[in-house]
Amino acid sequence: MYNFRHKLLEHLVAEGYEVFVAAPYDEEYFNRLEGIGCKTIDVPVSAKGTNPVKDFMLIMKYRSIFKRIKPFLSITYTIKPNIYGSMAAQWCGVRHLPVTTGLGYVFLTDNMTSKIAKILYRIAFAKALQVWFLNQADVQTFQKLDLIDDKKICLLNSEGVDTSHFAFFDRSQRQHEGVKFLFVGRLLYDKGLGEYVEAARALKKKYPEAEIIRYVYGC
Repeated sequence: MYNFRHKLLEHLVAEGYEVFVAAPYDEEYFNRLEGIGCKTIDVPVSAKGTNPVKDFMLIMKYRSIFKRIKPFLSITYTIKPNIYGSMAAQWCGVRHLPVTTGLGYVFLTDNMTSKIAKILYRIAFAKALQVWFLNQADVQTFQKLDLIDDKKICLLNSEGVDTSHFAFFDRSQRQHEGVKFLFVGRLLYDKGLGEYVEAARALKKKYPEAEIIRYVYGC
């Protein structure tokens, strides 16, 4: 919310809106959000959890927030806030706008969890003002599965990049050290890892002297 959307939040605050950010607690970024004028609310979310009791409690948490602050508009990101936040907003009569930034595991599998999630998507988005997407392929997937009313679809070209925060770096200022490639991401094939590996193999085949260094960080 801070790294990618703080300019939007700053703008809303500057326009005189009271802005609340509900997310899992993070001391550093809660402080940063509060520093630009937002009010923060701790909402623990088990991103990959499938416990129905915990998910129901999440809906109730969102409902209690909506009842307490009575927002003019709720904007949600990622699968659980999009689904359960939208359901709670419907329950409380709050305008809601889900933003679908990617499809995630739900659309990569065909198990019971996936089937249930798709049903929940259909229910959650039924009363949304609009549903924003970032790429045409995601729109087509939702349409193919009949998860959304076409009239509610809004395709954004991009969420934009704040180039003052993510500053351009002029490589000409550095001493030339040859061409280097770096993959930063989760070690999943659908996140581009497969393409990266194939590119490294092709490079090694064409330039046998190329040094391929692999570093993996994580837990």
